[in-house]
Amino acid sequence: MNGKRKVIIATNIAESSITIPDVKYVIDFLMTKDVYYDPVTKNESLVLSWISKANAKQRAGRAGRVADGWVFRMCSENFFKNSVVEYPKPEMQRCPLEKLILQVKLWAAYDPEEVLGRAIQPPCLRDIHNAIKNLQEVGALTYPPGNEMPKLTGLGRIFVNIPVDIRVTRLFLFGMAFKCMHQTVIMGALHAQARSVFRNSFNSDSVGMTKLKAAFDLGRDSDSIMLLDIFEQWVKKFHTDFFRREVRRG
Repeated sequence: MNGKRKVIIATNIAESSITIPDVKYVIDFLMTKDVYYDPVTKNESLVLSWISKANAKQRAGRAGRVADGWVFRMCSENFFKNSVVEYPKPEMQRCPLEKLILQVKLWAAYDPEEVLGRAIQPPCLRDIHNAIKNLQEVGALTYPPGNEMPKLTGLGRIFVNIPVDIRVTRLFLFGMAFKCMHQTVIMGALHAQARSVFRNSFNSDSVGMTKLKAAFDLGRDSDSIMLLDIFEQWVKKFHTDFFRREVRRG
């Protein structure tokens, strides 16, 4: 339309899944949010990071479909040439392997190490071993006597079909068994978030955060109960009416 310009704000899903024929300019900030797994905390979270040159090429391809187009990358040419990697890190190497191993065992009775080891860009063997160990700890895999290959348990079949972390899934199952599902859903959501409730962008003092955490713990030695107590105090003090209204509506 004359005198007007269409502006499209898109996430990185537009790299390959959206085609709009009249796009002539692409402004690329070269940023993305990808899921990464922290082997220390055993949590996965969305991390803001730089894209690869392959991703940048895909984004540039959104312009110039039916006419000449331009792409503007919000970085220096030197940074793009020397600091941006050629290809993104495979998801298999940056995400938790527990669900993938459970899927392998669900499909067929193959050794997970052998199957994942045949991938084009396989994960580290240490990560596979750690994932199998974690699955044993939560009861999803077991080693029958005299068998060197892990076997999928009934609990593992439940884990593979619920799209959350296996520890959070186990927490939900305990909540269902002990008839406290509401509380376990809150605890699971607080455990699954990337940033701790004790940390903010203004105060990154780890010692101070540890003291604050100890003050809320009250000697219970349970992070889950402590987080639930903090949430209930927050709701009671700030959002009681809103929370009740939303729960009633649901």
